[in-house]
Amino acid sequence: MDGSNAELDQERYAAFLMASLPALAAAPVARGRYGCLDAALAAAPREGFGVELGVWRGRSLRRSARQQPWRHFHGFDSLVGFPQDGRPDWQQDFAIPAAPRLPRNCTFHEGFFDQTVRRFAATATAPVALLNLDCDIYISAHQGLVGLAPLIAPGTAIHLDEAVNYDTWLFNEMLALFRFLEQTGLDIRWIARSGRVRDLPETLRFLEACRYPRWADDVAAGFGRPAAGVLVPRGADWPAVPPGLGARLAARTAAHHTRSQSRADCDPEDPIAPPLPAWRRWLARLR
Repeated sequence: MDGSNAELDQERYAAFLMASLPALAAAPVARGRYGCLDAALAAAPREGFGVELGVWRGRSLRRSARQQPWRHFHGFDSLVGFPQDGRPDWQQDFAIPAAPRLPRNCTFHEGFFDQTVRRFAATATAPVALLNLDCDIYISAHQGLVGLAPLIAPGTAIHLDEAVNYDTWLFNEMLALFRFLEQTGLDIRWIARSGRVRDLPETLRFLEACRYPRWADDVAAGFGRPAAGVLVPRGADWPAVPPGLGARLAARTAAHHTRSQSRADCDPEDPIAPPLPAWRRWLARLR
């Protein structure tokens, strides 16, 4: 299991979300597939590395490196897809046969983040100016942020490709960000969003009813997943949440992990379902 509910203070997490999501919803909308990433690039300090966690085929890393040729970028990817974290809602096959071709101002690091990121941080000679968090699942995002913590400071720009507005966003990149902020005493000032932002009470209502909207319907309604922000020192603490909200969040977290454990129990050696055959993936896109 991924450990995303280990010693999680649900009241604190709910307080962070209740304070942070309205601020994100008030941030400027950045249009286009890479609008939020472009906003993070523009906000990043000139000095420092760019880091991308989750390179896959390298499209966004190539884009970043070409936009900022003076900066050196480090890309991290296992090349074999996700670690076996038991996540039941995402069975995409992100394995690729070889590292992607990248511009000269890029270095590629192959392997899972719990090993590669820590090795990089131990020898890095500059801070992280830009972090593109594109690893989708909690465990990878958490390991990446923890490993990079010595290189991250106020002013670092962060792009989250899967920040909000899907059925398990509460338990993945956003949760990893919250835990990182708790660990470091930092906060995030949101600078860009890709569309409408669903708040915590509405998200919980959908999850409690087991009727979270389909992604295609959310896109049609103007919702988007990516977001960008800049890390800042934390000022006033996040306000307390309405009574019962933390308990509702805790119940949804427990339900999420029950589903994850059920999948792991079915096949303890390989809790991630195998990818669908190509013809079935093609058929699913037509539905």
